[in-house]
Amino acid sequence: MLYEQLVVEGYTVAHLSVQRFVRDLKRAGTGLGEAFIPLQFTAGDALQFEGGKERVVL
Repeated sequence: MLYEQLVVEGYTVAHLSVQRFVRDLKRAGTGLGEAFIPLQFTAGDALQFEGGKERVVL
């Protein structure tokens, strides 16, 4: 799916290169760390969204 999206966006890349990149990220454990979500915001740092449906995976 990542490869297909890159092609749609106009990138010229080999499917094998994308597979290798994703495999290396998985081996390195990238994306499995902790995340920081601030609960207090200074003026102008946070936005309000109305009329939409959002999904967040923590």
